[in-house]
Formats: sequence, structure tokens, C-alpha cells
Amino acid sequence: MNDNEKTKAELIAELEAARKQIKELETLAAENSKTKRALHVSRQQLKSVVTSVPLILWSTNSNRVLTLLEGKGLQTLYLEPEQLIGRPVDDLFRDYPEILNYNNQALDGQSVGVLITVNQIIYEILFTPLRNEVDEVIGMIGVAIDITRYRHAEDTLRNYLQFLETLLNTFPNPVFYKEKDGLFLGCNRIFAELIIGLPREQIIGRSIYDFPNAISTDLADILYAREVYLLREGGEHWYETQVDCQDGLVREFLTAHTAFRDAADNIVGIVGVMSDITERKQMKETLLQRNMELALLNRTSEEFLNTLDLDTVLANVLEEARQLLDVTGCSAWLIDEETGELVCGHATVHEGSIVRGWRLASGQGIVGVVAQEGETLIVGDTRADDRHFKEIDTQIGVEVRSILSVPLKLKQTAKSNQSNVIGVLQVVDTEANRFGGTEIRLLEPLAANAAIAIENARLYDQTRQDAETKEVLLREVNHRVKNNLAAIIGLLYAERRHSELEEQEVFQSVMKNLINRVQGLATVHRMLSASEWTPLSLNKLTQQVIHSALRVVPRTKRVLVQVSPTSVQVSAKQANSLALIINELATNTVKYGLLNRDQAKIIVTVKRVDEMVEFEFRDDGPGYPAETLTLKQHNVGFYLIQAIVRDDLRGSCRLHNDGGAVTIISFKVHK
Repeated sequence: MNDNEKTKAELIAELEAARKQIKELETLAAENSKTKRALHVSRQQLKSVVTSVPLILWSTNSNRVLTLLEGKGLQTLYLEPEQLIGRPVDDLFRDYPEILNYNNQALDGQSVGVLITVNQIIYEILFTPLRNEVDEVIGMIGVAIDITRYRHAEDTLRNYLQFLETLLNTFPNPVFYKEKDGLFLGCNRIFAELIIGLPREQIIGRSIYDFPNAISTDLADILYAREVYLLREGGEHWYETQVDCQDGLVREFLTAHTAFRDAADNIVGIVGVMSDITERKQMKETLLQRNMELALLNRTSEEFLNTLDLDTVLANVLEEARQLLDVTGCSAWLIDEETGELVCGHATVHEGSIVRGWRLASGQGIVGVVAQEGETLIVGDTRADDRHFKEIDTQIGVEVRSILSVPLKLKQTAKSNQSNVIGVLQVVDTEANRFGGTEIRLLEPLAANAAIAIENARLYDQTRQDAETKEVLLREVNHRVKNNLAAIIGLLYAERRHSELEEQEVFQSVMKNLINRVQGLATVHRMLSASEWTPLSLNKLTQQVIHSALRVVPRTKRVLVQVSPTSVQVSAKQANSLALIINELATNTVKYGLLNRDQAKIIVTVKRVDEMVEFEFRDDGPGYPAETLTLKQHNVGFYLIQAIVRDDLRGSCRLHNDGGAVTIISFKVHK
């Protein structure tokens, strides 16, 4: 190849190499442009973050000159970056030598993180040295983040947690809470001290199996199974547990287990609250025992009230008392009024033996002492008390060691100087010192009920005899009065028939009125006899008397009667008086209301005004004449009404006309 050709080849090679270099330069330029754009974007993003987040970002060179100052936090310090860039950092932190000191440490190659308060704003500041490729410090960069809000939130949270801890420790019930794996997260002081017996710090992070001295393995297994179920199913669970507490006492607790959840509604643990129900259970047992005692007293009271067969009642009561108190035997002793001896009316002994008819002289044995003194007596041990009648032990075949005797008393009146003790109720047992306040509390009301039953039986027998005598007398009186009234009416009718023959018109009217009045009395007498002379309903009395008075109305004529319902009742004496008044008023309506008419109407209204009763009788007849209203002139009937109202009823009578005759009688009901 000649020189020209070689030169050309070299030139082509050089040209290719130049083209390659140009391409590489173009690629490098493109990458550099891309890098610049990325750097620009990064700077913009950094600036956006710096200007939106409450922080301050600054940097200095090795000569302590500010090269960068950005951040939203500058607003709170009233600083302008343009005025400080290029100036010594001392101008920025002139009033804060502590910050300048940390700034210098960063320039010396140390990274420092501190908390500093500036104008009541809490900053977390990081001082970091800037190094070049050969690890030389060429400056520093500082970042101050405003954490005031977060610090206050931490303080608030810390205070709240402290409050919760104080609240838990002052809570009187043991409280604990666990993780899902069964480890204790925490507890209050009473749980740590009373249940576990260790400081809380030694309980946290451990399970119930780690405290065998406080929680037995069997109890731990039961609790663990319940917690596993609760963690799986959620909700809450209540159960009772007996715990050997660290103060040496065995207590009953009612524990409430509740699952708690996180923000995503996942079960993450358990909270337990324990309530000491020892006293409540004891009270419940006491209440149950008391209820059994009250049930016995209630049953005996019902038996005493519902039957007067004392033999049956006392036998049942003694057997129930023996079983309830779980004693060897019970007995009831009554004083024989003729001999003064104590007679065992009933005795129920363990194993079914029933002994009756024993007799003790006055003052003999424990029952004799109680009958004389009238006070409850407990003998703790008969071996040390000579008053015990030993033959009783021989009779029942066992040695009696404890005795409780309660007197059977009646209410004593001031007029009676005799003892109100009629007998003794006694329980015995083969165990010494068996009886105390509980048994007395049961037996004394039982004895009181028995004494009342005995008194009721006696009173009932006397009342029954008196009632039988009264019934015979009342039946005889009613029979005679009824016969006498019938005889009087018969005589009046006979006299009237005899007078008709002689056509004495005036006499006929008088006789007719007398017959009506006697019939009215007969009507009320029948009603009082039927009610055994107890108070009568004024409503029924009015209807019956009016009905009796209207029997003289001719069949061609008619009287409509309307009596308003009322709950007023009147005594037997008032019933007789009112019967005469109602009979006179009804007769007056028949006499004048049906004059020249075929139909009349009677309306009776009864109402209470305070303690008084107003009885209003009205008809639709011609009404009262003027001389009757002014009481200047009236017939025998109205004279009779006025006299009865005034003298018998102690009331008043008013007359007026209102579409007919109106009579209003006011009186006070006798109680």
C-alpha cells in the first residue's frame, strides 16, 4: 500500500474513531442532561418537602459559612434565608450558643443528635458532617424537626397511662390483662399482692403456670381452657373460682373474662376483673337458711290458721323443726289446768320414735323450770346441769346432751294476774353445746305461732258455742216477728173487709195505708233476716220496698221505676226507717201520680256529699201542693216522714217540684 493509500486508511480509521468519540460524547451529554433534569426534579421535591414539613435544613462549608437554609420551620423563627445565605453560621444561631457548639462538633467530624427548645418549640436536631471523596470534612448539614406536637402527645399519652395505672391500683377488685399467647401484659396492685404474691414486674411476661404456689395446676388448666375458648370465640365469660389468697384466707371470686381487639377488629388479648363474692356467698347461704326457717314458719302459720286440729298440726311442725335443725328430737308440753302438771302432747324423736303422754310435776325437769319462769333456756351440757330429768334419756334410749326450751305464751292482759305460759316447746340433741342464737331465732316464733293456735282453738270453740246459741235465738226471734207481722196484716185485712160492708170510705183509706206500712216493714225484716242483720244495700232496699208498695196498683195501670246504682249500705235501724219513708213516697206516687193517668214514673238517685248521703225520690205526677211545700198543711204520711227523718235518721228533708214531686232526704250513714 502506497503512502497516499495508507494515509487515507489512517484518515478513515481516525475518522471512525472520531465519529465514535462524538457518539459517546453525545450519549454522555444526553445522560448529563438527564441527570441534570433528575437533579432538578430531586431539588424541587426536596424543596417541596422542606417547605411543607415543619423543619429547618441548613448547611455550612468548612469555613462556617451558610450555604443552605431552607424549611417551613423558619417561619416560626421569623428568619429570611436570602439574608443569611453566604454569612457565618454564627449570625443564624447568635442567641443559641449550644447549637453553635453542636454545629462546630459536626465540622470536627462528629454526628450529634439532641433535643433543644427554642421559643417554646421543641426541636429534634441532627448535626452531620459532610465529607468529600477522600473522607475529608468539607462542611456540615443540620436538620431541625419540630416535634412539639408529638412531644405533647407523648406527654399526654404518658399521663393517661399513668392515670390508668393509678386508676387500676385504686380499683378494689383484682384486675389483669394478657396477650393472646396467655402471657400477662399487666395487672393492678391488689392482683399482684393478694392473688399472686409477687411484684407486678415479676408477673408481666409470665403465664399462670409460672405461679404454682398461688394457682394450682388443676385451676390453671381450667382457666387456660376458658381463655383459649374466649380467644377463639370472643365476647365475655363469667365464672366462679375459689382462690387461696396470699393473706391466708380462702376466697370466692366471680371473674369476668373479656376479649379485647385491635383497630383491625382482631382479638389480641384478654382482660379479667375479679370480684370478691365470699361475703355474698356466705350471706346467700345464711339467707338460704333463713328462707328455709321462714318457709317453715310460714307453713306452720298456715297450718295453724287453716286448721284447728292441734294434734295434727303440732306433730307436723315438730317433725319439720327436727329435720330443719337436724336434732335428735322435738317435743311440745302443755300445762294441765286441773293438775298443774306438764303433759307431753307430742314428741318426735330421731329414728322415728314418737312418745306421748309423759307427765312432769310443776318445776320438774328443764321444761318445768321454763314453764315456771316463762323464759327461753339453753342447757349446753346436761351432764353439768342437775335440773335435767334423766328418765327421759332412759325412755328414748339415748343420752341427751343439749336442750333448748322455749315457753308457749299467750298475750297477758292488764286485768289478769295469772301466768300467760300454757306450755313449753323443746328440742334436744345428743351433741353438747348444740344450740345458739340461730336455733332460738327459729324456735321462738314457732312457739309463738303454736301458742296463738292454741288460743285460737279455744276462742273458736267458745265462739262456735256462742254462735250456735245466737243462731237459735235469732231464728226464734225472726220466726216470732215474722209471724206477728203476718198476724197484724191478717187482722188489718179482716178489719178492712168488715169495714167494706159498712162502706166507711175514710176508714178504708186508713186501713189501706196501715197495711202498706206493715208490708213495708215485713219486706225490710225479710231482707235483714236474710243478711243476718248486717248492713243492707240501699239500692236493693229501695227496689224491694217500692216493689212491695206497687202491689196495690191496678192491672190496668203501670208505674215505671228507675233506681240508680249505688254502693251505699245502711244499718239495720236505718233500713227500717228508710223502708217506712220509701213506702210512703211510693204510695203517694200511686195515689196522686196515677190520678186520671194510666202510667207514672219513679226515679230514685243516691249520691254521697262528703260524709252525708242524699236520697232523692221524684215522680212525674202533678207535684206537691203549695201548702205541702211550705209545710203549712200535710197529711199523716208526710208527718210520719218528717218525724222519721228528724228523730231516727238525724237528717233533713227538702221538698220541691220539678216536672213532678221531688223529695230529698239527707242523712249520715252509721258505721
